[in-house]
Amino acid sequence: MENHKHNAKTSFKEILTFLSSIQDTTEASFASKMLSIINPDMPVLDSKVLQKLKIKKSAKSTLDEAVNIYNQICDWYDDFVETETFKSWINLFDEHFPNSGISAAKKIDFVLWQMD
Repeated sequence: MENHKHNAKTSFKEILTFLSSIQDTTEASFASKMLSIINPDMPVLDSKVLQKLKIKKSAKSTLDEAVNIYNQICDWYDDFVETETFKSWINLFDEHFPNSGISAAKKIDFVLWQMD
């Protein structure tokens, strides 16, 4: 992570591939959280986000499936930022937490995590 902390071009696939090479498992959620630390404009892949976006994954996903799912989340975020709902969520967040310095992607993550 130290080598990539200032490289906004670091990809989810790079991180996931590295983690998979040392752990022999696919830790997509952890990889996405690492990426979001390196680049706060990138979304997080976790069970709550998958549930809210109605994205299904297999119980033991492969690296390719995890990358595909992460790309679906990124595509959803890219589309969502063009909506009025996005603007209202960001405005509401900013009203409650002015000058937070939190990226729009993290604000969306927080809202998704709080939804029932």
